[in-house]
Amino acid sequence: TTVEAFGEVLVLNTDTTAITVNSFSVNTLQQDAFYDNIVYTLPLITRLQLLNPLTNHIQSDTNLNVEVVSETLASTWGIKIVLDEGGVNEQIVIDMVAPYQTIFNNVERSEHRIDCYIVDDLQNVQTGEENHVSAINIAIGDIYVGLGDSITFGYGDDLLNDNISLDGRNTGGGYTPLLNDYLTSVRGYPHSILNEGISGETTQQGLTRLPSLLAGRTDSSTFLILYGTNDLGIGSSLESGKGLNIGDFGYAGTYKDYLQQMIDLIKDGGHKIAIAKLPFALGESSTTGAYSDPVAEGFRNVKARDFNIVIDELIADPANNIIVSAPDFYTYFSDISIYGVEYFDNLHPNGLGYEAMAALWRDVLIP
Repeated sequence: TTVEAFGEVLVLNTDTTAITVNSFSVNTLQQDAFYDNIVYTLPLITRLQLLNPLTNHIQSDTNLNVEVVSETLASTWGIKIVLDEGGVNEQIVIDMVAPYQTIFNNVERSEHRIDCYIVDDLQNVQTGEENHVSAINIAIGDIYVGLGDSITFGYGDDLLNDNISLDGRNTGGGYTPLLNDYLTSVRGYPHSILNEGISGETTQQGLTRLPSLLAGRTDSSTFLILYGTNDLGIGSSLESGKGLNIGDFGYAGTYKDYLQQMIDLIKDGGHKIAIAKLPFALGESSTTGAYSDPVAEGFRNVKARDFNIVIDELIADPANNIIVSAPDFYTYFSDISIYGVEYFDNLHPNGLGYEAMAALWRDVLIP
């Protein structure tokens, strides 16, 4: 390997073996160059790649799988994998055979760190940044999924300073980042509240989407359901199913039927369930048809009250095994002193309203 500069040839290695060069200089006479030396620096090339876990990873399983790859490692060398290096619960595994991986068992609910180092055939750690890779904020904790429409999504959240959870895992606004902060603070270990709200989605559409969602969220502990707002308008023919049971005439294709199917799918997947009551509406749509008296004349609210009775019936059914009471968004937001300052439009809370929703979810999840 040679490098040529201003006619001077610097021989770095006379064979074909690749070597790492951090820098070199070539001295020249003043008349031959404008500078007395030339410095050449190669960019840092990390020899390790951490496949799993990555920074900000969270899982509920207390067994933490670590996978590392290196395409440039000598066949007799290996990888030192360290959990919580320098801490009181530090664990070390040295793997000398590819694929390089290990499982740390019974890892406590907390934030953790993984460090991986290249070691030689005598298990000596190789110095240099290129021989080390790490991941931080690796959490063992609880994972929740917020499932619903635009109110779960967070439409109308006009407060930007609380749109990211303190641990950085949940972003985008709405109640989910705030609920993460509440649960993490009170329980003392990490949480993540995944936002699976889709604007405009009806209860039936949510049911259709649920199987694929469950397939990708196997590590989630609890699903937080809020559906029905898009089924309340005058143009919607969805009946509540209030007072009906499976097999009764008129039950199939009702709000109760769709929610019950959701409950069954979530429960069969080994997850817990919490269902929220529909919030109060100030008009027929988000921006038009405002009610002069939302309680007395609001068609949406008349129907929402029936839907909320259905939610009470489903929670009361012991077969559903729902142990969390419903956060009552309807009662809370129907207070004029509340909706006057906590609504973005006729249907959606604003930033203050989403803060209140997070607190109401917190109060039922941590009684």
